[in-house]
Amino acid sequence: MKNISNAISAFVLITLILFMCTCVDKEKPEPEENTIKIGYLAEIGLDIIFQKLTTMYYAAAMAQDEINAAGGINGKKIELVLKDAYADQALIEVEAYKNNGINLIIGPAFSSTTIKIADYAINNNMLIMSYSATSSAISNLSDNDLIWQTATSDLYKGKVAADYLYEHGKRRAAVLYRDDVFGQGLTDAFQTDFELLGGSVVKNIKYPVDGINFSTYDFTSEISQLFSNGDIDVLYFVSFDSDFIRACEFLKINPSFIAQKPQVVLAEDAEIEKLVENIAPTITEGMLVFEASALENDPNRTNFDRNYTNKFQIDPPSYAHEAYDAVYLIAYAMIKANTTDSAIEIAEVLRAISGSDESITDETIININEFEKAKNILISNGNIDYNGASGEILFDNTGAPGVATYNIWEIVNGIGIKISTITIMQGK
Repeated sequence: MKNISNAISAFVLITLILFMCTCVDKEKPEPEENTIKIGYLAEIGLDIIFQKLTTMYYAAAMAQDEINAAGGINGKKIELVLKDAYADQALIEVEAYKNNGINLIIGPAFSSTTIKIADYAINNNMLIMSYSATSSAISNLSDNDLIWQTATSDLYKGKVAADYLYEHGKRRAAVLYRDDVFGQGLTDAFQTDFELLGGSVVKNIKYPVDGINFSTYDFTSEISQLFSNGDIDVLYFVSFDSDFIRACEFLKINPSFIAQKPQVVLAEDAEIEKLVENIAPTITEGMLVFEASALENDPNRTNFDRNYTNKFQIDPPSYAHEAYDAVYLIAYAMIKANTTDSAIEIAEVLRAISGSDESITDETIININEFEKAKNILISNGNIDYNGASGEILFDNTGAPGVATYNIWEIVNGIGIKISTITIMQGK
């Protein structure tokens, strides 16, 4: 099985690289000494999410091309070194990066993978900046300031969901969550805030994810347990779309669900059309989906979306904006710290370039596609506040964005309607 898995991973990686050649700028390869290498990890060996991870990588590659077109850093171009981070391969590739003198890594995508490689990275002075890992377990790491997130922490998402549901009259919740660091972290954050408000989480039920084929998994037991402590008025799913869709096959026939009709909430971003196509309308009607986003009509997000669509002829997926921003944040930090390989020195200036260092009052706001302007300011010992494709960054004391915006979608008659946009700041 291991040899087969490795062969599949290799095939997937080769396919991705070949496809990328048709999508990113084609130039003669630079001699190795003329490039600055940055690792890029994605769990592309997992076929059910391969397409999304690929299109997220396109955003990072677009940032790479823009930076190189504007002259690069110290006359050198940056080069993203893409590797598979699925399962045990993640740590193997991080060790390989280190052996090849690469100390800066963008990715991986999953919270569980980020946790898995964190100790090695910390012990070897390597900087990790994940573009889509959101678990509060990452935020709470004792990491020597080396583990960062450009996606907002679930500490914020849990609070936003708890506040919204309590404000709208919900008092008794049950949670079905993935048995991994993402699922446990978001569940803990939601429960803590919901109960601080006066609500009650009457049941937390986990389900396995390692080695599970969700097309055949039987959720009968987990769904039944959700209703075992009396009536509930909200059912909060900490799930990805594939496992959520499967769980709903068992939810729709559960007698307690049919009788109680609790509010169904999906905590993680998902395509509304996919949910409507694959889930019974008795569940989707009135369902809420929480989506991490930038502020509505944010010009940086609008411009990024247009540039991405024009370049790749597809719409950007969720977390593409965060992957793009990770490349720029590391590039700007390299210039400000005057080093391209010291993870510790680069980490020391990340808050400064993201606008969250309160001791700096003379920074210039930098938007997307302003690399040359930002570079000139930094070279002249000036200060910048990078506002990216994902919005303001404002890194907090945990290394995650200190400002978070969420869109709340409600499905009505099979159509997703955005009913609210909520922004939350660190400590608010």
